[in-house]
Amino acid sequence: MALPLPDLDDRRWDDLVEESRSLIPFYAPEWTDHNAHDPGITLLELFAWLAEMELFELNQISNRQRQKLLALAGVTPKPAAPARALLTLEPAGTAPVSIEAGLEFSGLDPFGAVVRFRALHGLDALPGSIAALQSASGDVARNLTGPWKRGEALRPFGDDPARGSTVMIGIAPVAPWPAGSVVSLGFVVDGDEQGDDIH
Repeated sequence: MALPLPDLDDRRWDDLVEESRSLIPFYAPEWTDHNAHDPGITLLELFAWLAEMELFELNQISNRQRQKLLALAGVTPKPAAPARALLTLEPAGTAPVSIEAGLEFSGLDPFGAVVRFRALHGLDALPGSIAALQSASGDVARNLTGPWKRGEALRPFGDDPARGSTVMIGIAPVAPWPAGSVVSLGFVVDGDEQGDDIH
């Protein structure tokens, strides 16, 4: 999330011209023609334009300054990394679908632009579905299957997650999976308290 920057001076050209005109009677009472055709007003408008440009620069912060401010706060930016996305594959039938490393997928971002992804690793997509969902924290176990099937928001670890809390997911394959199959699960987390360590 970007840090909100204060607007150090929000005056614009119109404001500067009006403020300057209002000061003319105080500093130059003999100057009585304040209309646009007056050369003095032309110069005043020119200086107001220059001042507006200065105010615009005043409200900007360069990338170098941003890095220095973050360093003062003890924040070290993470290096650039490729984007990661969670894709949903729905194989038709009971046969596994092989995805080769390097296979490209495309989708739309929130603004409707096409975004392309490439699979880093090969995998076999095996048809199946989640049949049961349970959680346990200490000696307390909860069956979350009903709320999950109804599409309700879940807090599988409770309102105050404790170390050692677990979530158990029961998967029902459409056809028997080969022995030794490795299952990878992806989770989509809603809310503002997502962490980078949730995958």
